Amino acid sequence: MYSPAEVARRYVETGKSKAALPAGRMLLLGMLAQYAEAYSNLGLVLLMKAQDFADQSTTDVNDPKYAQAQATIKKFYEEAKPYYEKARDKGS
Repeated sequence: MYSPAEVARRYVETGKSKAALPAGRMLLLGMLAQYAEAYSNLGLVLLMKAQDFADQSTTDVNDPKYAQAQATIKKFYEEAKPYYEKARDKGS
């Protein structure tokens, strides 16, 4: 995972590189951005499910159900990751 500062730095770098593209490529990226947003939204749904599950799960590390709950939460994140990767690839 990236730190918030690293995420911000990468976001700015990506924006600068996109702003320097030729007009035709920018138009193409605009059309592909619709796909990127769709993939991002699919990932978001899974992250929201993970958050809902986490809100209802135990946070007590000594609870026997803790490890299973954490594994389930991790599974949601792992399922969301490919959608975010596709969104990143379509948006760049």
